[in-house]
Amino acid sequence: MGKLTPAKTDPHTDFEVTRYQAGKEPPTYVISGKVNGATLHYAGWGSILGASRETAPIIHFGGPVVPQPIRVKTLKRGKKDQEIHIRFGTPGVGKNSFASLGYSAIPKTIDPIVEIVWPSSKDQPMKTTAKLTQRC
Repeated sequence: MGKLTPAKTDPHTDFEVTRYQAGKEPPTYVISGKVNGATLHYAGWGSILGASRETAPIIHFGGPVVPQPIRVKTLKRGKKDQEIHIRFGTPGVGKNSFASLGYSAIPKTIDPIVEIVWPSSKDQPMKTTAKLTQRC
């Protein structure tokens, strides 16, 4: 476990690197840590190592938070049983560098709202709004 105290941000603590491997598949890695001793962040689920420091991914724990779609990147109008999967975190530089917030970082009293703008041949695009109520 390690601790970093970057300038102008809260301390980053409890760093861990976990290695997963199934059979002969290449190993995947997850790096996790806490910002201000409380908010869990994690990145990886793939290679987080580079052949040199110039090619290694750069992970930003505790940076500005943005939503990012995962699993399904495209929805289709009129298709039934579609699910939206979104994670929140900070983009990094390079593959597997998105620093996701642990789902417990978003209070249970907050349900994010997503607005989908569907392509349309009409003057006004069709919009759908949905509250995201399930977490995993």
